[in-house]
Amino acid sequence: SPKSENKKEAQYFFSPACVDYISSVLERTAVSHALCIGTPTIYEELKGVKKLFMDIDTRYLGLYSEREFCWYNLLNHHFFHQNSVYKAFVKSSSSLAVLIDPPFGARVELVMNSLKRIEK
Repeated sequence: SPKSENKKEAQYFFSPACVDYISSVLERTAVSHALCIGTPTIYEELKGVKKLFMDIDTRYLGLYSEREFCWYNLLNHHFFHQNSVYKAFVKSSSSLAVLIDPPFGARVELVMNSLKRIEK
């Protein structure tokens, strides 16, 4: 369900059943790390994996430490602060799941370009 009717601040919160399903898939596939982009409810509920939350919403800057959260724009793979935490996180993963909830109406090409850059 959406958090807000304001499209700039709208945030989708995944249902408990959806979060449980995603968690069980990650557990069954033995994923070591989960990169959660724009998915705060999934990030909060994931257990048993190393995780990093990235979002463009600045409200999260006050809620998480810099080891838990990166202020990030998915549409151009831009980090507003240093990205060393992100780089170390990706490098240390033996198997990485990328969970994204892209902005509504975002161009698929932009999201794909960012996902390709995460692979490197």
